[in-house]
Amino acid sequence: MPQRKIFLFIINRYFNYGLLFIRGIILARFLGPEEYGNWGFITLFLLYFSYASTLGINYATTVSLSSSEKTQEQKATIASSAVIITATINLGIMILGIGTHFFNIPVFSRFSFGQYLILVTLIIATTNLQQVLTNIYRVMQGIKKIAIVETISAILLLGSSIIFREKDLVTYQLLFMLFASLVSIAIYFFHLPFKLQTHFEKAEPKRLFNVGFPLLIYNFSFYLIAMSARTIVNGFYTNEILGYYTLANSLSNAVLLGFQSAAWAIYPDVLTKTVNEVDNETVSNLIEKVNLVYNTACFLLIFLVISALPLLLLFLPAYRPSLPVITILLFAQSILAVSFGFNALSVARNQQNVVAKISIGVVFLITISGSITSLLQLNYFWVAVITLIGSVIYTGFQTLLGFRLLGKTGKKIHQISAILSPRFLVPMTIAIIGSFTPVPIYYSIGAALAFFLLHIKNIKTVFGYLLKGFLL
Repeated sequence: MPQRKIFLFIINRYFNYGLLFIRGIILARFLGPEEYGNWGFITLFLLYFSYASTLGINYATTVSLSSSEKTQEQKATIASSAVIITATINLGIMILGIGTHFFNIPVFSRFSFGQYLILVTLIIATTNLQQVLTNIYRVMQGIKKIAIVETISAILLLGSSIIFREKDLVTYQLLFMLFASLVSIAIYFFHLPFKLQTHFEKAEPKRLFNVGFPLLIYNFSFYLIAMSARTIVNGFYTNEILGYYTLANSLSNAVLLGFQSAAWAIYPDVLTKTVNEVDNETVSNLIEKVNLVYNTACFLLIFLVISALPLLLLFLPAYRPSLPVITILLFAQSILAVSFGFNALSVARNQQNVVAKISIGVVFLITISGSITSLLQLNYFWVAVITLIGSVIYTGFQTLLGFRLLGKTGKKIHQISAILSPRFLVPMTIAIIGSFTPVPIYYSIGAALAFFLLHIKNIKTVFGYLLKGFLL
């Protein structure tokens, strides 16, 4: 995919995420910590079931269509199979949700979840189909239509949060999430990039499941690292504390969505260029370039955002106690994100099962440690610390696996420091300690300045690549 197109796509996504960030602030302000905690539970439920209910078809679609050996007819068969299988699964999800509501089966009554069940079920079903179609367009060079869909969705969700901020805000947000998803599907089906087939070999769905299910385990286990901590707070702490943690988690996700967009856009290309057939030296040079640009830009943005957090919380004074947790989760999410280069290499070299085992081990560590923390009634801040430690462990093992796949040897501590160097860890520690002080802005600005001075050469390289990508 051309660099200029990728660059403009990332800019568009940041614009959309800016709109969604404003929407999140509006929700946090007008719902208040306790009701925002209920909203956090609903979004967590959506995340869990959106990932699990796809059965990996969306991941299999990306990998299968990324193969340069496939003919257009074969790609049409793959895409058609994915769409029809997903639609069938979605029908089952809708029947389950409607049946649960019809028979008045109580579901998470603590969060008043029953009244939203049908809406949530419909959102899961439509989102699954939308995600499969997005992945098809992603590989078939339909990035412009993806950008249009995402912009329309962001405008609808922000607009509804402003218009209905004084009313039943949760219900209206869910209604507009469903409406946005239906609009997106309609746009995608207008001039599909493949001929939709209703008849195909029975072996094709089975092949998609065989490819997709291991990828589902791999991807789901990765996201569980962050989600497991939210689940613990959800189960053991009050709704008010859940509201604080939800804001912290939402902010950390929003900040890094742009980088996830970049990774999302270039992922098929990186897979193609890092397979076993490509020599290790070429692959090593590519991964080194990806790590330098992606990681430096990611960490730089995190430090800049942390510097502005005290100002943001002036608009949300009720959430001031969550500043240390927001700071820690920002670093935890960024440390997970910077494993992208080695993650892609692992999938290209068919090592996703190894990565999944690392992820599951970290999830187990976070779950056990977080549960003990909550049972001891310690401050929820420690759940965030455990998440940070888990992120460091995951990225450390992922880095070691990456170097092994490239055939490189050396001291493990030196290999890990290629991603998590003291030049990053020291400013990070300063920022975290400063978040507990009465004047956190001094420490956060100092940490950002320290990071900038220690990485000035890398930062110049990043801006050079950005300028080159814009001009190409």
